[in-house]
Amino acid sequence: MRKILLTMLIVVAATTLTTKLSAQNPIPSFNVPVITEPTTFEESTGDNPMSYNYFVRSNPFSSKPMSRGERLIFVDIIDADENNTATSTFTIYSLNDYYDYGPYNVSEGTPFSMPLTDAVDWGVRVSQASQSSEMSVWFE
Repeated sequence: MRKILLTMLIVVAATTLTTKLSAQNPIPSFNVPVITEPTTFEESTGDNPMSYNYFVRSNPFSSKPMSRGERLIFVDIIDADENNTATSTFTIYSLNDYYDYGPYNVSEGTPFSMPLTDAVDWGVRVSQASQSSEMSVWFE
């Protein structure tokens, strides 16, 4: 009996430690409170069967349209308190760990945008943000 329990404990521990954690917030996300640092936003990968429901995976119209190979990422920040101006410092990284851009700063009222290749899935890691700030990250 002890061998079975020990084996199950090892299997659970190995599965837990080797499973990639999902992003804290998906891209696109709008008006997400930046509570912890780092707060992350990551694009869902189409390779992961758990990232989309069955209808989206089997829908032929849900695939990405052909493009020039670039798309714009937008990062915007607002503050719930009208007396304060929200600011944030963040980096943009590829989920395959090949690209890492930044750090960049964004202030309330001046959204940040940057062209990125559409051949790679992207993430945004917020390293510093003002209190009571809310962040939006999306592609166009």
